[in-house]
Amino acid sequence: MIFLALCLWPGAAKAITVSPLIIDYSVSPGESTTSAISLFNEGDAAINVSVSLETFRPQGTTGEAQIVPAAENNQAINWLKVPAGNMLIKSKEQVKFPITLSIPASAEPGGYYLAIMSEAKAAGSRPDQLSLMSRVGTLVFLNVKGEIKEDLQIDKFSLSAGKLLPSAYRSFNLLLTNQGNVHAQPQGFIIIRNWLGQTVMVLPVNQEAGRILPRSSRSWQISWPLKQNWSKKWWQGLGREWDNFYCGPYRAVAEISYGQTQKKQLSRTLDFWLWPVRTIVLIVLIIVIVILGKIFLFKRR
Repeated sequence: MIFLALCLWPGAAKAITVSPLIIDYSVSPGESTTSAISLFNEGDAAINVSVSLETFRPQGTTGEAQIVPAAENNQAINWLKVPAGNMLIKSKEQVKFPITLSIPASAEPGGYYLAIMSEAKAAGSRPDQLSLMSRVGTLVFLNVKGEIKEDLQIDKFSLSAGKLLPSAYRSFNLLLTNQGNVHAQPQGFIIIRNWLGQTVMVLPVNQEAGRILPRSSRSWQISWPLKQNWSKKWWQGLGREWDNFYCGPYRAVAEISYGQTQKKQLSRTLDFWLWPVRTIVLIVLIIVIVILGKIFLFKRR
């Protein structure tokens, strides 16, 4: 099994690099389209590369994809054609190979998810030799147009440390579930307002443009502000507490939009309290110093 990120950046394996890492198709039944994939041999020796088709599914809720063999009843694996046999790629050489997607007229609308896997072996190795050097893949997100179902829900919107927090650290947990039949790519913000109704912070959601496959969930942990070293940032945090007066009841609203054919909106509200811990500690220290000073002066009389 191989795990890949559902939101990927161009990258390299030890011996071979593939580009692009993601291909998006939105095709009507009965239509065909072609694309190309590039392979670059980073190594110092020639390699043989074979291309195969598999599928992928979500692994957990953090945005990883698990590469798995296609099920026998998976018809989509037959819609995509890749080169058969081996390709010889010399050292530091880049080659491109075509892929053709043909959607039958009878295809059901919805999302289909394939993985084009490129496996490199040392040139000249025998089939019975264990000479696998690297295996890389391109994820194919296929949307067959038609009566698709787009249904995204907010399953969880909470604070990682309860609703009564010190003002030095806050972290929101957001869990979205896709109950549709095509992948979703949500975007949005968490808008935070104080007890006066003033907006004090707007935090982006899914900046990495991650996708949620059908019948799966994806989670985000969004911090406000970023984690800081308590001792080194203590006085800066105290100044921020005084400047913004982070104290009292607050409200966070998660505003999420999604949809390929029609934009839809989701919203969830969360109420919580913040306490200016640094300010409280400073006030307590001042009170203790004043009391101790009065006791010292009283004993000297």
